[in-house]
Amino acid sequence: MIILIAGNNRRVTEETAMLIRESKDYHILQCKGEPGTLLETCNFCNPAVIIICLRSETKNTILNYDALLKYGRFPQTKLLVIGSPSECMQFRKVSGLPNAMLLKRPLRMSDLLAILDDCEAKLPEDDFASANDDGAEYFAGEAGAEAPAAVAEYQPQLTPAAAAQPARKRILVVDDDPQILAQIKENLIYFYDVTAVLSGAMAYRFLERHTVDLILLDYMMVGENGPEVLEHLRSNEATKDIPVMFLTGVSDPQIVRDTLMRLRPQGYLLKPIKKSELVGRIIDVLG
Repeated sequence: MIILIAGNNRRVTEETAMLIRESKDYHILQCKGEPGTLLETCNFCNPAVIIICLRSETKNTILNYDALLKYGRFPQTKLLVIGSPSECMQFRKVSGLPNAMLLKRPLRMSDLLAILDDCEAKLPEDDFASANDDGAEYFAGEAGAEAPAAVAEYQPQLTPAAAAQPARKRILVVDDDPQILAQIKENLIYFYDVTAVLSGAMAYRFLERHTVDLILLDYMMVGENGPEVLEHLRSNEATKDIPVMFLTGVSDPQIVRDTLMRLRPQGYLLKPIKKSELVGRIIDVLG
């Protein structure tokens, strides 16, 4: 289950994310409470639950969250708002968001986890990033849901002649930053079929049912990091031969070299990644 945590109360945001990660195997994303950032992140990763952590809100900062009304899956997404009694009262009075569950501080973590358990129990069984038979991508969404608008606009319309061409190579991108995933997908969508997931666990589930020609794997991720994911892939007979390239912002070249020597991926790309370099390196691997 994917949970997005946002809001002005940075301390509560960080503590909530940490405590949930320690207790549950959920995919936690954090973003600023700005309309554009909220909507972009939601449209890309389709969170099952959105948690808003309030602090010193004004009418305008509360109204920022009304941007979520433009999010296509909002009626199916559980919205939890954490704040003081006065902050919760102000949020209910000002916000136009329907059916928000107001959770007043101090909040027991056991109560929050019970709510999240209930949300997870109501999710469709296959609520994670998958692809349909046509290669159109769904990011942590229900089967049959529309792909995010930011991705869909880059889907080329194939002519009959183009459709007769050999199938395109499929690339799986694994990164816990939805903005990085969106950027890579935008850069590659004209050349390859691209599936993007937010964690190693989601990658394993995808690979149980689909084959890929290349994996682009983030080196540093929360929870299971890139080298750990690659070790898991190498230990599985079905995935051990898939070419893997790391995406890394690690500044210490010795760390990267040690990993290259030990796990022998097909290479690595330094963030921020230039489109020309990304495409060039993939061509080197896939031809």
